[in-house]
This record gives sequence, structure tokens and C-alpha cells, in this order.
Amino acid sequence: AGSRLEVTDILVFIIFGILALFVAVLLTPMLATHVPLAFQNLTTIEDNYENMPNPFDQGSTGTNLAQVFGAYGPDWLLPVAPWRPLSDGVSFARSDEKLGPDGLPERAEGEGEVEMEEVWKMRYRVRSAAVPQMQEEPQDPGPLGSLARWWHGP
Repeated sequence: AGSRLEVTDILVFIIFGILALFVAVLLTPMLATHVPLAFQNLTTIEDNYENMPNPFDQGSTGTNLAQVFGAYGPDWLLPVAPWRPLSDGVSFARSDEKLGPDGLPERAEGEGEVEMEEVWKMRYRVRSAAVPQMQEEPQDPGPLGSLARWWHGP
């Protein structure tokens, strides 16, 4: 008597089967697009740039995937944060940076702890902006003074 399935059990099974199929149909194209990008260490935005080589390509598929998933290990197959990450998840090693045995970029000799702001400036080659000298402007004689400055230029 207990071996027969109830109609509600069958309906629930069919509904969740359709839902699973719907999710699979939506995720398959996204997976098909992003797996090759991860193999090349690219984002979808970087994939559209044709004017320069990929600065983040580490040379092999495994090394590129390690930049995304962390050092190779069983955590690659689990939906958890990397146990041994190779980056902070925001800033990634370029192909012209020498990587150490742990997969992290090596520091130059004599380079101690550096402020995070300085790391960003070094990594993205940010130039220091020249601080403009504040010139003391004469007192504005009124609305006609600003019109005259506009008319004659700086």
C-alpha cells in the first residue's frame, strides 16, 4: 500500500524538474562563454579589446585558472572561498610580473610592507598628479567682472 506515489508527489517532482531544466538552459550559455575567458584570464570587457595583448595571461590554462580559483587543490571543486588564494580578488598579477613559488608576485629586494594605496599605484602605474598652485584671485567686482573674465579668457 505504501509503494504507490501520490499525485502531489508526482506534480512536485515534475514542477521541480521543469525548474531545474529552466535554470540549466539559462546557465549553460553563460558557462560556455565564461569558461574560455577563465582559461585565458580575461573578463568579458577585456575580451572586447583588440588593440593590445592580454596583460594578465599567465601562459598556461592551469596558471590562469589558479589566478581565479586560488592554488590548485580540492577547493576548486567546492563552492567555497579559495583555501590558498593567489590574489585579493580585486588586483591580479600581470604577465610581466615575476611570480614566486607560492604563485604570488615577488617583491623587490628591500621592499618591505607597503601601504595598500602604494601597491595600487605601483600595480596600475598611476602617476602622481601635479598639485596645481592656487593663485590668489583678485576680489570679484561683481557679475560684470565674471563676464569680463569669460569674454577675455584666462
